[in-house]
Parts: sequence; structure tokens; C-alpha cells
Amino acid sequence: MSQQFSETKHSKRQMIGVRIREVRKERGFTCESLAMQAGTTGGYIRQIESVRSPKLPSIDIFIRICEVLDVAPNYLLQDQLKAGSQDEHADYVAMWENLPPSKQELINVMIKTMAEQETRVL
Repeated sequence: MSQQFSETKHSKRQMIGVRIREVRKERGFTCESLAMQAGTTGGYIRQIESVRSPKLPSIDIFIRICEVLDVAPNYLLQDQLKAGSQDEHADYVAMWENLPPSKQELINVMIKTMAEQETRVL
């Protein structure tokens, strides 16, 4: 990717949107063209990319954005995937347990894909 953004400049929540915007522009997409192919609206993409008050995309839209932009989910999530506190881990476990099985499976696929890609890079 052409630009690198530091965590000191942007929060972890903002980094997902910042990276989506970076890749979107590199690939020549407008918010509207990305939205059309990802099955959402240009306004929703702008909300995700917002630096002031970023919206985290739903898991379904996130996966579609990754597919349309042909970008690995781990690139967009790299700041979120860094080791966190025990409280964060407990929060993730609680969120996981409250998801329906279909959403849990989507997350399993994403994690396996990221792990496979990371193994190939190493």
C-alpha cells in the first residue's frame, strides 16, 4: 500500500476506515462504486471511512469490501488484531458466544484465511 498510517495519528477504530479508503483509492473505486459492488450505500462507506466518528462495518459488509477490493482482511484489521488486555479478550469471547452459528463460522473462515496468508508470508 502506498501510504502508511501510524496509530498515534489515528485510533484503532479509525484505522479500519483509513485503510479501506487507502485501498479503495489505490484500486480506483469511488465510495459509490465500492458500495454498489459490496451491496451497501456510498453513505455507509463514507461512515466507515470517517475519521471523526468512524462506523465499524458489519461482518458481512466487511467481507464483501475485502472481496471487492481484493485485499486481505488481516491488512485492514492489523491494528485490531494486536494483543490486547485480558478485558478485551473477555469482551471478544462474550461477543463470540452471543453470535449466531453462521456469524461464528464467518469469523472462523476469516481467521483461518488470515493465518494461512500469514504463514505464506513468513
